[in-house]
Amino acid sequence: MNSTTAALVQQNVERAKSLLESHDYTNARRALEAALWKAEQIVGAGPSVLQEPLELLGRCCYEMSQYPQAVGHLSRLLGLQHSSRVETDKILQTLDLLVRCYEIQGRLPLAEQTLKDAVQLCVATWGEGGEKTVSKKKRLANVLMELRKADEAEAVLSSIKSVTGEVRKPGGPPPLAPLKKPTGTFAQPLVPERKAYLGQMLRSAGLISYAVLSKNLELAKTIGIPLGEALIAGGFVERAAIIAALEVQSMIRADQIEMDDGIKLLMRCCQEKITVAEAMSGAADKQKEASERYRLGRLLVVSGHLTETQLSDALRTSREADVPLGKHLVLSGRVPPLIVAKALEMQTMLFEGAISEQAALAALAKGDADPAVRSTKITNY
Repeated sequence: MNSTTAALVQQNVERAKSLLESHDYTNARRALEAALWKAEQIVGAGPSVLQEPLELLGRCCYEMSQYPQAVGHLSRLLGLQHSSRVETDKILQTLDLLVRCYEIQGRLPLAEQTLKDAVQLCVATWGEGGEKTVSKKKRLANVLMELRKADEAEAVLSSIKSVTGEVRKPGGPPPLAPLKKPTGTFAQPLVPERKAYLGQMLRSAGLISYAVLSKNLELAKTIGIPLGEALIAGGFVERAAIIAALEVQSMIRADQIEMDDGIKLLMRCCQEKITVAEAMSGAADKQKEASERYRLGRLLVVSGHLTETQLSDALRTSREADVPLGKHLVLSGRVPPLIVAKALEMQTMLFEGAISEQAALAALAKGDADPAVRSTKITNY
């Protein structure tokens, strides 16, 4: 049984890798969630079985701009890596991606602590003068300056200078200039800016690769034109996609929409060849459809815990008694409390897009249901 499950895990992982290469992040995430769920069912499985699905899930969520979910997967991965004592470079890759997530979210104190952990790891492995140690310390100093911790940043840079000195190799970077402690208005704590960079959005939506973005950023800077115009001129992105991306960017910066929702909106505009206004109009219809589709009663029926008749009776009784449906089902003994709680949890995750409908129904169906219910033909309503 374990060998069969392990084979299914690897099959889903390989499928996810292929989907990630083609920038199909939504289906890649579903495949990885299935792989992770199956990996967790393997009796006696060690941390190594879970690490690859978690690593890919973290990167997938990062590419989809779903940073809180990425942080969750990467934090869990980090714990497994420490317990299984994997190579230092692997742990540093996880820490680096965590730092990027924190920086994009404006959670600089967490970025600071994560970088300090990375520095300690580098010092323990390569010493104070190691190339990677120095690199991590410089990045830590930048974060400390953004947090207006000039004294700490200066101490970090001084520790670099004490090891490397000010002498540099020909062609190497100039020595680090001493930092000045901010005073006056700039000494006040900063409110993290809501960042939504055009290039990052286009990449997260799967419209361009990192290589294309880097090349065109350099070109745009060299000849003095906007990034969007460089991408259009090079034939990498259509003008309509750039217009849609700029509209979505404005909405994100105006706090009208979250980053991950903005990326989804941009992807839909490009896939269906429609404007942002048209996509927003359609989104309202889809939201209404989802509210009907993910109702508590429907989830319990489709997952086999109620029949249509039982649901109709429960809805009528709960309305007459002015009691929420879930509470009525528990008090009447029709559905166990744990099943109702699980259904409400799945309902929330479905609305947030944190789980697929198939996975939610599978999780609900694992509970014990009335045999008469299981034999009833389920229909949508």
